[in-house]
Amino acid sequence: MTLNDLFLDSLSAYLNHEPCHAEIPEDFSWEALRVLAVGQQLLPFVYTSLQNRLPGEVRALWRREVMLSIASQVRRSAVFLDTYRALSEKGFSPLVVKGILCRQTYPKPDERPSSDEDLYVPQEEYPAFHAALLELGFQEDSEYRSDHEGRYHKGDFVLEGHWELFPQENRALSILNGLSSGFWERSRFQEIDGIRLRVLDPTDHMTFLLLHAFKHFVNSGVGVRQICDAARWSLAYEIEWARVRQALALVRAEVFAGAVMDAGQKFFGMIPPADWTLADSSALIADALDGGVYGNNTAKRTHSGNITFAAMQGSADTSHGHAVLRSAFPTRAVMELKYPWVKRSVLLLPAAWLARITSYLLHGGSREAAESVSLGSERVKLLKQYKIL
Repeated sequence: MTLNDLFLDSLSAYLNHEPCHAEIPEDFSWEALRVLAVGQQLLPFVYTSLQNRLPGEVRALWRREVMLSIASQVRRSAVFLDTYRALSEKGFSPLVVKGILCRQTYPKPDERPSSDEDLYVPQEEYPAFHAALLELGFQEDSEYRSDHEGRYHKGDFVLEGHWELFPQENRALSILNGLSSGFWERSRFQEIDGIRLRVLDPTDHMTFLLLHAFKHFVNSGVGVRQICDAARWSLAYEIEWARVRQALALVRAEVFAGAVMDAGQKFFGMIPPADWTLADSSALIADALDGGVYGNNTAKRTHSGNITFAAMQGSADTSHGHAVLRSAFPTRAVMELKYPWVKRSVLLLPAAWLARITSYLLHGGSREAAESVSLGSERVKLLKQYKIL
């Protein structure tokens, strides 16, 4: 029984409402399992299924961490619902995606943590929406006027406001923003704890979950939780899979979705549509376990996304030399993620490159850069395996 095997077995047991009965070696590292589960933001699931098999001190430590996670999630969910109520009273009706909706598909919703909540509003409404959030006591974390989204916080609650579904800087993915009109037209309302939320049609939300996972996968990686979310959603709602397939075909994501379904069937109880060809998910799961919940658990992992980003932008040259160049000098869109001041002018891009290179040199970055290039090149092969490139 390997670390990864026990992690996946414990998740399966949790979703089946039963304890994990896997055989565990005597010298097993519980701390390694905790680190893996925390990195995937799924420690409450693992703890629940294994709690009766944990050594006493380990059980007490994990229990405290899980209780804090649940309490924090309960508080953040309450802040979100109160915020949505206040926005509704001001005349807004933003679309809710992921987060609180995905949590509702799990046995105990607050055991599935969310790092933030996402709201989508029409672009013409965003300035007023932005002003309303500031009136409600939120602080702005990013300058929304030069991006496709804004990030805000109130205490430890983080809210992201979007007027585009997918980043415009990625030409391959920006085409997906054309889906948004249909999403709005088919939207409906769902009540959670007495608050009426505007939500996507279940099929559209399934589409969005797969495409959002795809977006992260082609960058630095997608986590196990996102795969599990898609599986849980498919079990909770009636899905029109033909409509899902049409959207995925826009970015050659059908084979990737087949791998997600294969993993969902193996570990999370998903029942894939009969006419969808599954793809071997072994490489996807290995990549997901290595990268953390959003594929950014290490700096080299994050930096490797520059290479896959370049490949998705249509570059035919993924040679070692080109990969080094792209890793050292990312596009302006990529640099804006870490250096927001680049948004003011393209003339600031060289200064950002210099700051990036200086940081590498000060922190032993030459080896890290080489490792990022190697990982990025391997992940390009993974994109080719799933017919994305």
